[in-house]
Amino acid sequence: MSSGWTGSLRSPAGSKFSEPLFPHMSDEVREENRPTKRPQSPVYGRDSLEFVRALSFFDATFAVALTLLVTTLAGANTPSDWDNLHALIAADGPHLGAFALSFAVVSGYWLANHRFVAGMARISTRLMVGTLILIAGVVILPFSTEALGQFRQPLSTAVYAVNVAYISSTEAVLFLLAWSDGLLDPAPVRRAALINLVPQLLPPVVFLASVTACLPLVPCRCAPVLAIAFVLRSGRGHMGETNRRLLTRCRVS
Repeated sequence: MSSGWTGSLRSPAGSKFSEPLFPHMSDEVREENRPTKRPQSPVYGRDSLEFVRALSFFDATFAVALTLLVTTLAGANTPSDWDNLHALIAADGPHLGAFALSFAVVSGYWLANHRFVAGMARISTRLMVGTLILIAGVVILPFSTEALGQFRQPLSTAVYAVNVAYISSTEAVLFLLAWSDGLLDPAPVRRAALINLVPQLLPPVVFLASVTACLPLVPCRCAPVLAIAFVLRSGRGHMGETNRRLLTRCRVS
């Protein structure tokens, strides 16, 4: 055996030699020589530059999506549409309604993401990729909003519902990623994490159910279904507070 070879080896189990082969090595040196398990995804602390860059990019994308919603207001494009308020509403009313709905939806998603990030102690690359997948649905929302306000075909309403359901379901996936990667502080136990998924899955279920209701119906009859889904989506702030209490109870039990 070469004298330059180092390590903290022990004799095989059951051997009469129970002492380390290199008793002169300290415990600290042996610990350093042990192989460490490489994390599945790089993790960055909350005070790191990578965390700030990722959060700034996500916030900026939400802001751009909100800004692009104004491009969907293209109904009042003739001088007669601006003669009086009644003419303006008649020309651009559906666009204004779709704009208001989408502005509230995107703002709600940004607020939910803000509360979500506030409870994170660190961020992983897997969560960044998952957030990019969520943002893909957010940036498409102006397109589906324009179709919802401009066309009265049921398909435009169905596409809008699928778009919002996609974003809502991706939020649930982000929570699972954050929980599995140990990014939340405090980290909920398994039972509490499953309880927290319930209010996150209700909006996509209702929005997807509205698709089956909207395809055979006219868009105006789909409005109550979308309104119910939006109320569920908006009520997640209160439901989130209830979930935090449940998380505490589960942790104690």
